[in-house]
Amino acid sequence: MQVVLDRTPFYAESGGQVGDTGSISGPNGVIRIEDTQRPIPGVTVHYGTVESGTIGVGEAVQTAVDAERRADIQRNHTATHMLHRALRDLLGEHAAQAGSLVAPDRLRFDFTHTKGLEPEQLRQVEARLNAWVRADGPVGWGEMSYQAALDNGAIALFGEKYGDQVRMVSVGRGDGTGAGVASRDSKELCGGTHVRRTGEIGMLRIVSESSIGGGTRRVEALTGRGAEQFVEQQAAALHEIAGRLNVPVNQVNDRIEQLLGETKQLQQELETLRGQQARASVADLLNTVQHVGDVPLIVAEVTVDEAARLREMGDWLRDKVGSGVIVLGALVNGNPQFLAMVTPDLTKRGYHAGNLVRGLAQIVGGGGGGRPEMAQAGGKDAAKLSEAIERVAELVAAQG
Repeated sequence: MQVVLDRTPFYAESGGQVGDTGSISGPNGVIRIEDTQRPIPGVTVHYGTVESGTIGVGEAVQTAVDAERRADIQRNHTATHMLHRALRDLLGEHAAQAGSLVAPDRLRFDFTHTKGLEPEQLRQVEARLNAWVRADGPVGWGEMSYQAALDNGAIALFGEKYGDQVRMVSVGRGDGTGAGVASRDSKELCGGTHVRRTGEIGMLRIVSESSIGGGTRRVEALTGRGAEQFVEQQAAALHEIAGRLNVPVNQVNDRIEQLLGETKQLQQELETLRGQQARASVADLLNTVQHVGDVPLIVAEVTVDEAARLREMGDWLRDKVGSGVIVLGALVNGNPQFLAMVTPDLTKRGYHAGNLVRGLAQIVGGGGGGRPEMAQAGGKDAAKLSEAIERVAELVAAQG
């Protein structure tokens, strides 16, 4: 349902700030307002759902804005202005607003800058903003001419259209002047809702900073109740981790570093054992040498956990046989893979590893190739791996 009133306390979505919610009550019914928009200048439309009864044209009604939600939005909007000022102080006046979202649960601020902020820079911005909050600086607003606002130091956003009369919002530094709060008061042209003093924001936490392309960065932050909930969740997660690690909270980092070191050492030991196991199984293949004419051939279907392991096995066999052709096949992640190696004396006679694996790959529905002395290829039909292995001697003979 859409409702238009002759006057309203509801704020319509504008300038990045979301619209108000609440209720409209008449003599015979109640509408729950879920959004407020201004589709054309001077007309505010309330979007909602009838909770009870009916409301008719011309009736006198009572409006009630969701005060708690509005307060959350005001905290985030004033904090957005403060964030803008803090970023300009830290990065330079080029860090201009390029978009924003002011919602009850978070604020999002886009600004022009060519590279990401370092963690220490984000920490400085957050610390400066929270010092500004504690300074309980005054927040005020007033209407004036556009030129008067500019003369007074107000920031006008590039690309925005302003009338002759504008509303300037000022966020003062309070008692924090000279205490790392801000280089100057924040002054911006804005029609949104704000707190009366910065202390009402409570606290601010920056939760992310990222690129959205085109030399534009994005900061997302929480204030007030949202920031408190975030801190509580982070603290609870940290205590849970400490409990699982069986150490005090202040020793979590040390314990994690210790575990990472132990894990790395175990991975290295595992790789060593796998290599030893692979060499042991490969050694048995030396007893399976067959001959295609006068060419020694080792061909086998083996078990490996990754394609690189085939290369290791082939290198070891080539070094042991001295002269010959080596072809290994295996299933890696469910797909057939082949490795072929030909010793230098046989490549001179026309034997070619790349042509060998190309022929094998065609059997299993794949492709590939490589150099005369070494090549790898793969396919998709795992059921035909054994068939391909059985064809190796035939393909070698065709090259002789």
